[in-house]
Amino acid sequence: MNKWKINLKRVTLTALVVVLMVIGMKFSAIASEKSEYPINASVGEVVNSGDCGENVTWTLTGEQETGYTLTISGTGDMDDYGRYGTRPWQSYQNYITTVIIENGVTGIGSGAFGFCKNINSVTIPNSVTVIGASAFGQCFKLTTISIPNGVTTIGGSAFDYTGLTSVTIPSTVTEWDGAFSSCDKLTTVIIEAGVKNIGEGTFSGCDALASVTIPSSVEIIEHKAFRHCDSLTSVTIPSSVEIIEHEAFSHCDSLTSVTIPNGVKEIWNGAFSYCPLTSVSISNSVWYIAFEAFSHCSLTSVTIPNSVSLMSKDAFKGCPLETVSMPCDLSLTEGEDCVITPNHRSELYYQTNENVDTISYKCDSCSGETVKLTISAD
Repeated sequence: MNKWKINLKRVTLTALVVVLMVIGMKFSAIASEKSEYPINASVGEVVNSGDCGENVTWTLTGEQETGYTLTISGTGDMDDYGRYGTRPWQSYQNYITTVIIENGVTGIGSGAFGFCKNINSVTIPNSVTVIGASAFGQCFKLTTISIPNGVTTIGGSAFDYTGLTSVTIPSTVTEWDGAFSSCDKLTTVIIEAGVKNIGEGTFSGCDALASVTIPSSVEIIEHKAFRHCDSLTSVTIPSSVEIIEHEAFSHCDSLTSVTIPNGVKEIWNGAFSYCPLTSVSISNSVWYIAFEAFSHCSLTSVTIPNSVSLMSKDAFKGCPLETVSMPCDLSLTEGEDCVITPNHRSELYYQTNENVDTISYKCDSCSGETVKLTISAD
């Protein structure tokens, strides 16, 4: 018994020594880090510098007691570092609070400042035309940004998960897929006339965005552009838009009505799926309504315009539809190899409401333009 107690004491003592050694190593590492990268550098004091492009340099200087200023100078493009690439200033990333890009720099490298969690001020000059992918992604304290006129490309996730509250997209932008996704504090978006498309996933997951006006220059609203914008109650779609791509507005939990203007030709898969829509107006320019375009909405009635010649039988799946008006000669399709003729239209409405047992439809006048279907459970 005494031998067992002695062994237990030895084990306990050994474990305690190991714990103290680990703690000592952590404190030593912290002390070393603070010694190597002092955050109390005086204002203007050069901490480090080097190259970050063929003709571009970087300089890290003291700003104040709480951080550093990173200045990018020269001409041409910065190097690309990738989303998780190693940048020359990687070891300082948690101390950088201000980024100044000087005139002459034309391209901000991919991953250049991403994950610098304390950046709260960024200056982008008029010379910049490209902001690389993930350039400022997950800079949580960045609340404002001025994107100069002349920028044509904003890379994927360039500003995702930042603290931006507003943003203006200049008319020169042509590529900006996923640029502002998951900015959950973004409440104001201004898209200048001249922009041709709303990029794929550009504002996806922007929970605070309540309304957006799309300028009359936009022709395509791309895949998941506004998906999961949970506060979106109002969206103005101009007649210049021809295509609303798949899931463009899906899961917008506050969107109760939408007008598809004259000019829109195609509404793709799931474009407005899982929105609490109670009202939708579809213009007479739409010819195609795709699979689950309005599925699981709160629609009780809908009018399919005469212009529609092809529509998925699941276009309104899960909606509590009671009344539907549609063209007599509409073809319903489940896919490229499955076209449902007008004689089998009832399959569409059976899919919409699981509680409906009997579906009856009446063609008031086949010489007329539409067939009105009344859905009821016997």
